[in-house]
Amino acid sequence: MPLTRKLASKSLIKQNTNQDVIGTGVTNLVRDAFTGTGSQTVFTLTTAPLSAANTQVFISGVYQNKNTYTVVGTTLTFSTAPPNSTLIEVISGTNYSIGVPGDGTVTTAKINSTGATSGSLLIANGSGGVSFTNLTPTIQRFTSGSGTYNTPANVKYIKVRMVGGGGGGQGSVTSAWAAAGGNGSSTTFGAILTAPGGSGGNINIANGGSAPTISLPAITIASFAGMNGFSGQAKAAGVDLSSGAGGATPFSGAGAAAVGGIVGFSAIANSGSGGSGAGMPVGSAGSMGQGGGAGSYIEALIQNPSLTYSYSIGTGGAGGAAGSGGSAGGAGGDGIIIVEEYYQ
Repeated sequence: MPLTRKLASKSLIKQNTNQDVIGTGVTNLVRDAFTGTGSQTVFTLTTAPLSAANTQVFISGVYQNKNTYTVVGTTLTFSTAPPNSTLIEVISGTNYSIGVPGDGTVTTAKINSTGATSGSLLIANGSGGVSFTNLTPTIQRFTSGSGTYNTPANVKYIKVRMVGGGGGGQGSVTSAWAAAGGNGSSTTFGAILTAPGGSGGNINIANGGSAPTISLPAITIASFAGMNGFSGQAKAAGVDLSSGAGGATPFSGAGAAAVGGIVGFSAIANSGSGGSGAGMPVGSAGSMGQGGGAGSYIEALIQNPSLTYSYSIGTGGAGGAAGSGGSAGGAGGDGIIIVEEYYQ
């Protein structure tokens, strides 16, 4: 006849004449029953306890101290054989096995909305279903020309970073001032974001891009007018001076100041930074070129974006032509648009 037991408030899961499995929520309690012979000291348990400390042994209902037996794996060994015909009861703690629910069996109410999987956030939608929010954005970059940006399906919001084209650096000349660098043009995204380009280097005139335009529904994260290029300088013969470096943007990459009679350095491509002015030979008197101004910078958030936006990438200005005895300035960097797309 099956043996029915109940320990405290724990629920009975499995039972037979030799074993009960009692669930505790963290571990299982497994019961083994043996009969003493008066000579047998070694008994084999059904399953291995977590440790000897996770056992309770009774002989004829009398609890046995831990120092009267040892447990190694599933082998229990008494220091003295239990008397003949005595009932030996061993209760052991083992790992609790948690089942895996079948497909389609977990209800919305049981889902933890903070549980993430494969880069996505699983969210109960309150209508008997769930949705996945992608925590990893996709990214599109636009580095030249103009066209149409298409918002991917299921995008909840986009973050747009963009910069106008940088101005070209001024040329150098032995007398007066050489030709100014070319102006950078504006970068636009739809009718709501405009990042003006920087102006070319020109006789110590402030030439950074003017203040950007950010219109609703775009939300401003960062907005910077372009940095001015560094001034050119008049120099005497035998003096080695540096030309004006270009203005830099958050993307960096401005043209570095030139020394000697070398041409100005161009800005890094798609940085929106200014090119540097040209240098003059050490042995010649003359004017060093001014650096081109940087394009203006925008970082903005657009929630519930439109399906499409027109865009245009600002071009960098050309370096100013070399004057008499001088060199040409460096070109400004083209602008760029980077769109990060976040999904629902």
